[in-house]
Formats: sequence, C-alpha cells, structure tokens
Amino acid sequence: MTGLQDWFIRAAGPRGLRVDLDASISLPSGAVVCVPVHLHGVGAKRGMLVATRWEALESAAKELVEVGYGYSVMSEPSPGQEELASFQDLLDDWGVSGDAP
Repeated sequence: MTGLQDWFIRAAGPRGLRVDLDASISLPSGAVVCVPVHLHGVGAKRGMLVATRWEALESAAKELVEVGYGYSVMSEPSPGQEELASFQDLLDDWGVSGDAP
C-alpha cells in the first residue's frame, strides 16, 4: 500500500466513504484506466479517481467525465504531511456526489 492509499483509507473510513485501491475502470470505448484510489461518494456521480501521474488519465479524461467520474492527480504525501484534517478540505472542494458509499 502506498502512502497516498493509506491516507485515503484512514481519512475516508471514519466518514463512511468507500475507497477502492488499485482500481481498474473499463470505459465504453474499451480503454482501461488504472488508478491507485477510487473514492466513492464525492466529486462526481461515480466518484473520484485519484492518480499520481497525469499520464494515467490523460488519454481518457474526456470519456471519464462523460461517463460520470471525476478525477484528480495528487502526489504521494511526504512523511509528516499526511494530516487527516486536510482531507476535509479536499472533500469540501470535491463535494458530495450521487455515488453512495
């Protein structure tokens, strides 16, 4: 488990949000997008996909939005930068979605 995945698991659990790790999203075009984190219940109807590199999302970004996913690119947290309080700011920014936990 990466530091980013651990951060999402620790922060989302107490809020009742579901997190899928190492998610593979199959799109209608046949493209498959692999991301370390899929956070349900926020950002877009089908949740937020979190990648650590833009290249993982770039070719499918438009289609992801069309089928109801949101996405973000985040760096792995540095040791000591994993405060859970900043997770609430992230949720406030992304907003609640129709993708129930």
